[in-house]
Amino acid sequence: MIADLEWMKKLTHGAVKITAGEEGFQFYRFTEQQMAAYEPIRDFYGKAHAAAGIRFDLRTDAEKILLSCSLQRGGSSRVFSYVDAAVNGVLVQHTGTEDLRKEPDLEMEIPLDGKLNTVTIYLSGLSIVTVKKLEIIGAKQIEPVAKKRTMICFGDSITHGYDAVYPSLAYPNQLADALDAEMFNKGIGAEIFNPALLDEPDPVTPDLITVAYGTNDWSKCKTGELEQNATAFFDRLAALYPGVPIYAILPLWRKDMHRVTETGTFEDGRELVRKAAERHPQCRIIDGMQLTPHVPEFYSDLYLHPNDLGFMFMAQGILKEIRKDFVD
Repeated sequence: MIADLEWMKKLTHGAVKITAGEEGFQFYRFTEQQMAAYEPIRDFYGKAHAAAGIRFDLRTDAEKILLSCSLQRGGSSRVFSYVDAAVNGVLVQHTGTEDLRKEPDLEMEIPLDGKLNTVTIYLSGLSIVTVKKLEIIGAKQIEPVAKKRTMICFGDSITHGYDAVYPSLAYPNQLADALDAEMFNKGIGAEIFNPALLDEPDPVTPDLITVAYGTNDWSKCKTGELEQNATAFFDRLAALYPGVPIYAILPLWRKDMHRVTETGTFEDGRELVRKAAERHPQCRIIDGMQLTPHVPEFYSDLYLHPNDLGFMFMAQGILKEIRKDFVD
C-alpha cells in the first residue's frame, strides 16, 4: 500500500495540517494563525516549516516499509538532516546526510518480519521535509497508533531540536515516547517569548504543556523586554488552557553565562522567567541548571546546544518532574 493523503493523516503525529502536492506531502506543526505571526520574519518563517516532532506511528504485519523524502534548507541553520526508525520501541534505522545541499534526497528501507509490529518513523527536525512516498509492503493489517495523551512543547532552538543528530533523541521526542503522547513541537531556533503565538488555541486539547524560552531573551533582549514578554506569554497560555499543567523549564547551563546583558546576570534572567510562570498555579517550575551537565562536551557547539547525550540527560530530568503529576 502506498499511503495517500487520507492515510498520511491517519498515520502522522505532531502535524496540525498535511497537504499533498506534485512534489509530495508537506507537514505543518504551526496553525495558520501562528504561521502568519512568523511570516514577517523570513528566518523564523522558514524554520516554522521544519518537521520537528513530526512522525509516523503504525502497527502493521508488513514485510518492509519504504520511505522516500526530499530535504530542504531553511528549516534551521543546520545542514545535516537525518531520519530515525524504531520497531517496537527499538531504534533500527538511522539514515540521512551531513550536508543536504549535496544530498537532498533520502531513501529509507525498514525490513520487518511479517508479524504485527509497532513502527515509528521520526522525520528530521532540522530541515523542511517533503515525503515523496511512504510504501507499506506485504501488509494485511495497517493500524494507526493512538496515544494516551497530547502535549505541546513551546521553546527556542533547543526545543526545535538543535543539535540532535538522531531526531528520536531530541528531548520533546523523548518526552512524547516516555509519556505515550502525541507531541506538537512549537520550537523555533533563536526565538524568544512570543505572546503572538497565543492569539488563539491550537486545534488540540493538551494534557500538558512545556515552555522552554529565556536563554535568547537574556542574551539579546533590551531592558524590561524579557519580563514583559514572559509575563504576557504565561498569562495568555494559562487563559487559553485553564487547569492544564504547564512545565516552565528555566534556561539551561551555558558556558558564557558569566556575561552581564541588558537583562542583567544569567540568574537575573532565569528569575524573571520563574516569577512570570509562578503567577499561575497550574505552572510547575523545572530548573534547567539541574537538567544537563555543566561540561562543554555534552553540547554540540561546546557551550549552548545539547548534543544527543546532553538531550538524554535533559529528557530524563524533565520526565522526573512530569511524572510527579502523570503516573502510568
